[in-house]
Amino acid sequence: MRKQNVNLITGLAMMFNMIWSVSALGAMSWDPETRKMAFASAEGKVWLRDGVAQVVLTGGTVIATSDPRFKVTFAVLKESAVLSGKDEQKALDWELRAVTVDPLSVRVEWKVWNVSAQAMKLERLTVLSGRLEGQVDPDKNRVLVSGLHSWAGGNVVRLIPEKKMTSHYTLALQSPAFAAGFLSGRHNLDTFEVTQNKTGLELAAAGACNQCVLPAGATRSADPLFLSYGGHPLRQMEVFADLAARENGVQLWPENFATWCSWYAGWMRQESIFEFKDGLEQGVEDNIPLVSESLGTRGTPSMRVVDDSNEMPYGDWDNKTLAIGGGFKRQAQLINDAGIRAGVWYPPYWVSTKSRLFQEHPELLCRNEDGQVAVGKKAGIPEYMYGNALAFLDTSNPAAEREMERTARAWRERGFWYVMTDFMYWGAWQQKRFDPTLTAMETYSRGLEAMRRGYGKDAYWLHCGALLGPAMGLCDGMRISGDSHGGEMFSYESAGARWFYNWRVWINDPDAIVCRRYGETKGVEWNRCWMSWMALAGNVLTYGDTFDDLPAEFVDLYRKVLPPLPIAGRPLDLWENDPFLLWGMDVGNTDGPTTLFGIFEFQAKQEGKKIKLNLDEVAARSHSWDQKPAEAPATWLLWDFWGQKLTRVNGAALSVAIPSQSCKVYSLRPDLGRPQLLGTRGHFSQGKLETQNITWKQKPGSLSGRVRGNGGDPTTLFFHVPEGMTCKAATLGFDHVVPKVVESGVLALEVPSVEDEPIVFELLFTGAPQKSAMRPFVPGQVGEVK
Repeated sequence: MRKQNVNLITGLAMMFNMIWSVSALGAMSWDPETRKMAFASAEGKVWLRDGVAQVVLTGGTVIATSDPRFKVTFAVLKESAVLSGKDEQKALDWELRAVTVDPLSVRVEWKVWNVSAQAMKLERLTVLSGRLEGQVDPDKNRVLVSGLHSWAGGNVVRLIPEKKMTSHYTLALQSPAFAAGFLSGRHNLDTFEVTQNKTGLELAAAGACNQCVLPAGATRSADPLFLSYGGHPLRQMEVFADLAARENGVQLWPENFATWCSWYAGWMRQESIFEFKDGLEQGVEDNIPLVSESLGTRGTPSMRVVDDSNEMPYGDWDNKTLAIGGGFKRQAQLINDAGIRAGVWYPPYWVSTKSRLFQEHPELLCRNEDGQVAVGKKAGIPEYMYGNALAFLDTSNPAAEREMERTARAWRERGFWYVMTDFMYWGAWQQKRFDPTLTAMETYSRGLEAMRRGYGKDAYWLHCGALLGPAMGLCDGMRISGDSHGGEMFSYESAGARWFYNWRVWINDPDAIVCRRYGETKGVEWNRCWMSWMALAGNVLTYGDTFDDLPAEFVDLYRKVLPPLPIAGRPLDLWENDPFLLWGMDVGNTDGPTTLFGIFEFQAKQEGKKIKLNLDEVAARSHSWDQKPAEAPATWLLWDFWGQKLTRVNGAALSVAIPSQSCKVYSLRPDLGRPQLLGTRGHFSQGKLETQNITWKQKPGSLSGRVRGNGGDPTTLFFHVPEGMTCKAATLGFDHVVPKVVESGVLALEVPSVEDEPIVFELLFTGAPQKSAMRPFVPGQVGEVK
């Protein structure tokens, strides 16, 4: 928009006591009379009113942008607006900038200056509070919320009138359609509060400052805020994650993989034995060849060594401990030499009272307000966790920051390419800090940055018990729930509620696969279900079984879900079923467009019920939440991976019995009217991993490609053969073979083990292919439980 047009619109708006920032994409306004902000869509529809930003000082004093003490100016730029306040009391100036992101979204930045001659203490920066427009549909009143840290997880809840709901870092509302998130978390512990009352929805987005000191003449910024209204909120959460990745310079780890964990493998082995029978060190070494032999061909495996014994002098992080007498360096070399990525666990902020670090350098530790080192209960540690003997590093102290970097570098130099840091959020100490000008998040972030420097960029870094906001751009993986012990529903629910981070900001790790718990298993069906949803979610797979005595049927499950794909899945019915039952993944083209999806039920609450699937929506949502094609295939081909059975579906609707404490995993493909791949036997991706370059040639009626079973193992390719066509010849690796008809319209080609490169296959057919028919896309609910 040209400058004269902006000035004309601004002048007209002032006639009605409203100043607007107008762009081709949207608008922010300032009302000089009420001294409050509003935000509107590109069409001019206001979606937030009574907008105010605030600074809350320690002691309770509130300074708001609506205060008459400020002389406010409003500048209109090309795609943004800047609202500035100059304090006539000469205490605190401020600036609020709103930048258009897209037709639905805006980025809000909030900055304050101490223009007084005295330092002040800040309690909170409220970037924006106001009233969201639009009605809450009582049938569509779900809210996507996030807990404080990785253990607290995420969840889907319902709006309850007059009840305040709090979410950390992100928020999404089903109705009115709204999504929000803080694009970084380096400055403040960021939260959203939303309350449904008689006038609508009251929203506040704020960041805690933890009584940090703002010296005279100093400036402080809040974390940038993303707001989106009117689109599909779940789609806009993915937009948020993409923007957050760009904001924080995220470089995603290039592959997905699975990690064997000694803690699960030893601690959960038997109820009365909380460690390997011959000790941790020997237990790890015994399992190196077992992991290599069982799963070594499934991607790049990793093994994580966990020494969390009560005798561990946390903080010193010596090479040798009572449990690892030969040294961590030796163990790392043994693991790496077996072609496995060596991994280690440690809690970097912990300092045991028995450590040398605690005795010799108390100046590096967090303190209570009385100035005493915070230990045990006074440090917020429950007594059941390591008694009363832990303190924490205060990384607002540069010397503590250097200690964190030194330790991180030591782990890397010992040969560990994978590091899991745990119990991390205690590093965001909210009481007395060495540097009082830093917030708890800034203190925490300095520790993270020091560790990243120590590990280098080529080590995979998993955060656990961690704060999400500060981790963006620093970690490679994030535990997104508490310890699941291979079967807790909160892990499943949290993976769904935090799906949007996965393969955008980091790789989600929901933890964990454990087929045998205290010497007993939950059975093949349960573990097949648990492994399959984790695979379809596209998560890193952590597991904790020992393979010397694990029954073969469970080993076979592992071999079919590993390696995980580097693709994020979606919880397709997240806002339709409680709990959601469907995961979907778009794997691109494997002899035509291919969607993987599954039905999962863990709680035996749907026995005797069916789910009416809308296959059009399954395919569309697996690709995008809000992009619906005009047309869909007249016929869908549905291949059951675990059952190895074909279902042809004319139209969009299919009713399926909900498996109780089990699952169904399918590949979904349009019927192309000619011979085509349905799936494979060796990997849940059903062609994505095991086949390449499948090509149909109308003349001479051939379907050819390349194949190698998962890990080089034997596999089976399943093909759909339309009515009226017959396979007359087949070659595999240039040898003539005879495929087998396993059911009407389904041909199976057995593929032997292949050590090196994939081998060529070709099938020749007689008969005429049919034209692939289309029909109008059927929108609606993706899966209705009946």
